[in-house]
Amino acid sequence: MSNSLDNLKHAIKLGDFDKALAILNSPEMDDESSSEYHYLAAVANRYVRKFDLAEQHLKKLTTQSPGYARGLQELGHLYRDQAQYEAAIDYYRLATQINSALVAS
Repeated sequence: MSNSLDNLKHAIKLGDFDKALAILNSPEMDDESSSEYHYLAAVANRYVRKFDLAEQHLKKLTTQSPGYARGLQELGHLYRDQAQYEAAIDYYRLATQINSALVAS
């Protein structure tokens, strides 16, 4: 993982989503094609309620890595936050079928 992704992950962990978004938009961000980048970008955008951007990243992620269970779980969170509960349940179910450890998270 690049230093930029480490910094992005750290900002999200601290709940500093303004910093996370600044990192995402910085010229130093060099992993825009990685699954982890799209996942972290989706998380940061969802927390600041930029649902369209979060969904764009998650669609790229799930196209690139269809078995990336955390991405599917994040789609569940995204749809839950938009009160689309049936879609959220579907994605939570799919994510936990792929990775049963996600049930606890």
